[in-house]
Amino acid sequence: LLANKIVFVGVFVPRRERVSAADPDKFTNLYVKHLPVSWTDADLKTEFEKYGTVQNAVVMRSDSNESKKFGFVNFEKHEDSTKAIEATHGKVKFGNAEKEAYVARAQKRG
Repeated sequence: LLANKIVFVGVFVPRRERVSAADPDKFTNLYVKHLPVSWTDADLKTEFEKYGTVQNAVVMRSDSNESKKFGFVNFEKHEDSTKAIEATHGKVKFGNAEKEAYVARAQKRG
Protein backbone atom coordinates (compact mmCIF):
# COMPACT_ATOMS: atom_id res chain seq x y z
CA LEU A 1 0.00 0.00 0.00
CA LEU A 2 1.10 3.50 -0.83
CA ALA A 3 -1.09 6.37 0.35
CA ASN A 4 -3.79 3.78 1.12
CA LYS A 5 -3.83 2.52 -2.50
CA ILE A 6 -2.67 -0.77 -3.95
CA VAL A 7 0.28 -0.14 -6.27
CA PHE A 8 1.62 -2.47 -8.97
CA VAL A 9 5.40 -2.57 -9.28
CA GLY A 10 6.97 -4.15 -12.35
CA VAL A 11 10.07 -4.11 -14.49
CA PHE A 12 10.51 -0.94 -16.58
CA VAL A 13 9.88 -1.54 -20.30
CA PRO A 14 11.10 1.19 -22.68
CA ARG A 15 8.49 2.72 -25.01
CA ARG A 16 10.02 1.32 -28.21
CA GLU A 17 9.70 -2.19 -26.77
CA ARG A 18 6.12 -1.58 -25.61
CA VAL A 19 5.13 -0.28 -29.03
CA SER A 20 6.77 -3.18 -30.84
CA ALA A 21 4.75 -5.63 -28.73
CA ALA A 22 1.62 -4.38 -30.45
CA ASP A 23 1.44 -4.64 -34.23
CA PRO A 24 2.89 -1.31 -35.46
CA ASP A 25 1.35 -1.77 -38.91
CA LYS A 26 -2.18 -1.77 -37.49
CA PHE A 27 -3.56 1.72 -36.93
CA THR A 28 -6.97 3.33 -36.71
CA ASN A 29 -6.19 7.02 -36.19
CA LEU A 30 -5.89 9.25 -39.27
CA TYR A 31 -4.55 12.77 -39.77
CA VAL A 32 -6.60 14.76 -42.30
CA LYS A 33 -5.62 18.18 -43.66
CA HIS A 34 -6.97 20.67 -46.22
CA LEU A 35 -10.41 20.76 -44.63
CA PRO A 36 -12.87 23.58 -45.35
CA VAL A 37 -12.84 26.33 -42.70
CA SER A 38 -16.56 25.90 -42.14
CA TRP A 39 -16.39 22.19 -41.21
CA THR A 40 -17.35 20.94 -37.77
CA ASP A 41 -16.50 17.68 -36.01
CA ALA A 42 -19.84 16.29 -37.22
CA ASP A 43 -19.03 17.16 -40.87
CA LEU A 44 -15.69 15.36 -40.63
CA LYS A 45 -17.28 12.31 -39.03
CA THR A 46 -20.06 12.18 -41.63
CA GLU A 47 -17.55 12.36 -44.50
CA PHE A 48 -15.54 9.40 -43.20
CA GLU A 49 -18.41 7.18 -42.02
CA LYS A 50 -18.80 5.88 -45.57
CA TYR A 51 -15.54 3.92 -45.07
CA GLY A 52 -16.46 2.32 -41.74
CA THR A 53 -17.44 2.95 -38.13
CA VAL A 54 -15.88 6.19 -36.86
CA GLN A 55 -15.29 6.23 -33.12
CA ASN A 56 -14.24 9.87 -32.97
CA ALA A 57 -13.58 12.78 -35.32
CA VAL A 58 -12.28 16.21 -34.36
CA VAL A 59 -11.45 19.37 -36.32
CA MET A 60 -8.62 21.23 -34.59
CA ARG A 61 -9.37 24.84 -33.68
CA SER A 62 -7.37 27.87 -32.56
CA ASP A 63 -7.92 29.69 -29.27
CA SER A 64 -10.34 31.99 -31.11
CA ASN A 65 -12.31 28.90 -32.27
CA GLU A 66 -11.24 29.24 -35.93
CA SER A 67 -10.60 26.02 -37.83
CA LYS A 68 -6.94 25.14 -38.39
CA LYS A 69 -8.09 23.20 -41.50
CA PHE A 70 -6.92 19.84 -40.16
CA GLY A 71 -8.25 17.17 -37.88
CA PHE A 72 -8.18 13.55 -36.77
CA VAL A 73 -10.49 10.61 -37.46
CA ASN A 74 -10.36 7.45 -35.36
CA PHE A 75 -11.90 4.31 -36.87
CA GLU A 76 -13.00 1.17 -35.05
CA LYS A 77 -11.06 -1.12 -37.43
CA HIS A 78 -7.67 -0.85 -39.11
CA GLU A 79 -9.14 -2.03 -42.43
CA ASP A 80 -11.57 0.90 -42.46
CA SER A 81 -8.79 3.43 -41.91
CA THR A 82 -6.83 1.91 -44.80
CA LYS A 83 -9.92 2.11 -47.05
CA ALA A 84 -10.35 5.78 -46.17
CA ILE A 85 -6.74 6.61 -47.04
CA GLU A 86 -6.92 4.77 -50.36
CA ALA A 87 -10.19 6.46 -51.32
CA THR A 88 -9.40 10.04 -50.31
CA HIS A 89 -5.68 10.86 -50.11
CA GLY A 90 -4.86 13.24 -52.94
CA LYS A 91 -8.04 12.24 -54.80
CA VAL A 92 -10.86 14.37 -53.40
CA LYS A 93 -11.55 17.90 -52.20
CA PHE A 94 -13.73 18.12 -49.12
CA GLY A 95 -16.51 20.68 -49.45
CA ASN A 96 -15.10 23.98 -50.67
CA ALA A 97 -11.48 23.20 -49.70
CA GLU A 98 -8.70 24.79 -51.74
CA LYS A 99 -6.59 21.63 -52.17
CA GLU A 100 -6.99 17.87 -52.47
CA ALA A 101 -7.20 16.05 -49.17
CA TYR A 102 -4.10 14.83 -47.37
CA VAL A 103 -5.09 11.74 -45.40
CA ALA A 104 -2.50 9.58 -43.63
CA ARG A 105 -1.79 7.63 -40.48
CA ALA A 106 -1.62 9.97 -37.49
CA GLN A 107 1.90 10.14 -36.07
CA LYS A 108 2.80 10.41 -32.41
CA ARG A 109 4.28 13.71 -31.30
CA GLY A 110 7.88 13.76 -30.26
